[in-house]
Amino acid sequence: MMQPSPSGSGRSVETAQATLSDDDLDVTLDSEGSTTASTPTTASNNNTTVAPLTSSHDSGIPMSTLPDTPSHIEDGYTSDDSSLSYDSNDTSTCLDRELDGFCVDAYANLKSRPTDLGWARFNKTIEDFQNSYHGWLAASDSHPCAESLPPSRVRWMAAYHISVARPLVRRYGSWALKNLEGGLSSAAQINITLSGTDGELSRSEEVRIFRALYRYDTYHHLYGQNMGNRCGYSGYGGGDNGAFFNLFNPWDNEGISCFDTFIRQQWGYIFDRVRDDINPKAINFNHCGDIYAPDGSYDLYQDRQLYQTGMVSRGLKMIARFLTIHDHQDLVAAMERCLIGPGETDDSLQDSLHPTSQRQRRQVHPTARDQAEQRGERMSFAGDSLLSDEPPLAWVALWGGRYANFYGDLVPKPLKQWGFVMWDARRWADVGEDGLKDLFVKHWKADHQAVRHISHYTGWKPLDVEI
Repeated sequence: MMQPSPSGSGRSVETAQATLSDDDLDVTLDSEGSTTASTPTTASNNNTTVAPLTSSHDSGIPMSTLPDTPSHIEDGYTSDDSSLSYDSNDTSTCLDRELDGFCVDAYANLKSRPTDLGWARFNKTIEDFQNSYHGWLAASDSHPCAESLPPSRVRWMAAYHISVARPLVRRYGSWALKNLEGGLSSAAQINITLSGTDGELSRSEEVRIFRALYRYDTYHHLYGQNMGNRCGYSGYGGGDNGAFFNLFNPWDNEGISCFDTFIRQQWGYIFDRVRDDINPKAINFNHCGDIYAPDGSYDLYQDRQLYQTGMVSRGLKMIARFLTIHDHQDLVAAMERCLIGPGETDDSLQDSLHPTSQRQRRQVHPTARDQAEQRGERMSFAGDSLLSDEPPLAWVALWGGRYANFYGDLVPKPLKQWGFVMWDARRWADVGEDGLKDLFVKHWKADHQAVRHISHYTGWKPLDVEI
């Protein structure tokens, strides 16, 4: 296969505090790696502890085993704290094993935090980081493994993986597989029911989702609204942000887009729970518009998409924390403190995946992948692999084996609900090769705008569909 070179519960638990510090909310890890959240309720910092995330969304998907995080692990300790040194090697070794297949992306997520990247994010800062990230991806030995990192960094990576990444991957897997089951049963007009075994993620599926998750959060470290200060503006609408996606293969970028669909849906679910109870007097209007409902409450739905974009821009720690809050009043209070609108400097990830942004990226930051597409090169499915350079079956079928460097809004939207690029070939076995092609033809025909954009850029239509 041709591959162009890249460019550019309620239960009583003993808990260990893992301060993945952001503002407003703390994440707590119990001895089994489940997460709880505590939200300040008074000025004296009395906390209301909320049950861990153990909903049906998180069942049935086994994850790799990382040993329990020691009770003293806390992200504020320094590497020269001798009381912490005895377990560092064990944790590092286990973390390297756990992150196998996406270690580079977990490392980039670590290094893109303000603590490491710098509190002022200039355009040059981001450009230099992305160049480094490109180097790490190009040479697997160009970034340090966990065993060579300071203990404080290892503890942060372990705490993030246990308290943020794992729960979200479990939740995503359940959500997307349920959507896939329903979508295939409807579209293929056959009864497709996932068995208990089918509800489990293979290692290759896990790795694809983890890659998307870590890259998604790295994007928001660079371009989102976090504790750092964004200095400067993108050179043009979506262009500098869009260059981030030059780092990855198009099917991996589509995985990031699928994950964005999930995160936005999760924020929508939370908005639905609190929409009638937000107190406008508690809202920080420096971050949110002055919009009221007729009854005097805060109208969260006047600009729902804008608020979703604002909350998405805060990164994955925020949504992971909100998803652990089951008490309604605690959830309302947390939303009143944390609600923000979109940032003023950079485009959202969703906007950076828009056709216009992709066109600008291709003009200003063309890559070998764009050239491979222009030459009409072919790609094929070589089996499910942990290697990022091997496309999944569904991606190959979507384009009829023709190499395409399109993703985001240039892919039929319903497929994102399925997380279609995350799955191994076995997920499509009941549909069959011809059935899969027919399925994608139907989706292309239903998305006239995407087909027109692609035809305008390339002179050909996906799967030769006529619209």
